[in-house]
Amino acid sequence: TNVTGAVTITLDPNADVVTAVPVLTGPQTAFKCRNLTLDASQSYNSGGRPWTTVGWLVSLVNPEQSTPEIDASVAGLESFLSVLDVQDLQQPIIIPSTLL
Repeated sequence: TNVTGAVTITLDPNADVVTAVPVLTGPQTAFKCRNLTLDASQSYNSGGRPWTTVGWLVSLVNPEQSTPEIDASVAGLESFLSVLDVQDLQQPIIIPSTLL
């Protein structure tokens, strides 16, 4: 005899949804003569799920201080970060000083 039991699953759209909280740590100041290390490993509330997407935005604190050299550094840093795989977030990210 083949018996199949019915299972009822009730979804509550009003239930509290746990939102993942990204945490990015690093130094307050970056120096051109040193690599910059950023770490997202302290992020939490992922429910054990891996990262699926990551987006980066690099901007100047004081845009009025923009120069062609600084703009090139910002573009280079954005380019470096944009090709990182989400798996790269499981360990600290080391940004070469040449990009700063």
